[in-house]
Amino acid sequence: MNHVRIPIFVATLTLTVCGCQKPAALNVPVGQSAPAADEVAMIEVTAGKLADEIVVAATLDGYEQTALMSRIEGYVGHVAADIGSEVVKGEVLAELDVPEMAAEMQRRERLVAKAEADLASQAAEVARSQAQMGEQLALMQLRESELARTKTLVDSGALTKERLDEAHYAREAVAAALDRTRADINAAEAHLHSAEADVAVAQAELLKTATMGSYLQIKAPFDGVITERLVDPGAYVRPPSGGSGAMPLFKIESGQRLRAVVMLPIEDAGKLDIGDPVILHSIRGLPGVQIESQIARHSKSLARGSRMMRAEVDIDNPADAQSGKRRLKPGDYGKMTVVLARYERQPTVPESAVGTDAGGDFVVTMDGTGRNRKQYVDVLLRKSVETNNGDKVMYAVLGGEIQVGDQVVAERPESVKNIQP
Repeated sequence: MNHVRIPIFVATLTLTVCGCQKPAALNVPVGQSAPAADEVAMIEVTAGKLADEIVVAATLDGYEQTALMSRIEGYVGHVAADIGSEVVKGEVLAELDVPEMAAEMQRRERLVAKAEADLASQAAEVARSQAQMGEQLALMQLRESELARTKTLVDSGALTKERLDEAHYAREAVAAALDRTRADINAAEAHLHSAEADVAVAQAELLKTATMGSYLQIKAPFDGVITERLVDPGAYVRPPSGGSGAMPLFKIESGQRLRAVVMLPIEDAGKLDIGDPVILHSIRGLPGVQIESQIARHSKSLARGSRMMRAEVDIDNPADAQSGKRRLKPGDYGKMTVVLARYERQPTVPESAVGTDAGGDFVVTMDGTGRNRKQYVDVLLRKSVETNNGDKVMYAVLGGEIQVGDQVVAERPESVKNIQP
């Protein structure tokens, strides 16, 4: 078999591509003509430095935001905050006027006082019964002593048998009185426990009324900014559980920390991981500002309508020490570059070196004798990069058996003949 020698033209690609660097163009030696039609241009597989990035729209929301509503029905008596007011957690924003609440508080306090008085009375009754028990026990000792002495005298003949019977009856009477006293003590202790329970119930009702009274003040649940004020003094408000007519009094949103919300398309959602680096940029009203952060959380599910996945980035937004103003505001929007993956030392070639057939993507290697070999590869990333002279080149990051430093056909590998198995 006659072999046709294929002249080889080798060109070396120096590739370092990142977000701020530009790759070097394919170098052709000065004074040397381009490859002839029957020549095959070769290129070296380099260690690419590319990033799989996606740019999506981002909206800034307060890290915490809520609508403040009343827990009780009543009229608004005083409003202490307005839109734009920066408030701190626990600060009173408005007060309700509910006169019957004060009367209910007084009634509960008196019920507690009455229950405590009943408790003291029952405790005194228990003490009286216990004292009576002591008297009866002492009397019992006396009667038993008399009974023993009488029995001795009767046995000796000094007293008649009737006197012994009288001593027995006296002891039995004291024993009966002791039983009655024990029963009185048990009853008094039961009444005492009941009085203690009544005091606890009255105190709990008083605490409940006092808690409801604290709802007369509408307080800020966290540090933030009042974004909406929806009531004026004299307005009647009711809690959400009261049925129709419930309305918020204020809307508050935190500003010292924000959430940047982005929606990723289904093609990229599966690549996203918590901790992926991001850059917030192109913010309306803040040209040139770039904020670096990372993915804090994502929904791990796709929205049924858009088939996109929600992800959030936490951004600190401290106030300026001099002006007191914050750089970002809830409601701002811009763009966010999300870095889904970085390839630092992965084999990389221009996309022109990658062919495709029924078996998938492949490159063609060739040795100095003109023998070539098809090797199938996994294309991990295809990305267009601007070169030093302003041209744009599409690069392919490869996975498979191809190694950095291998020589592959630079263009149209499908056209190479006599490909060896």
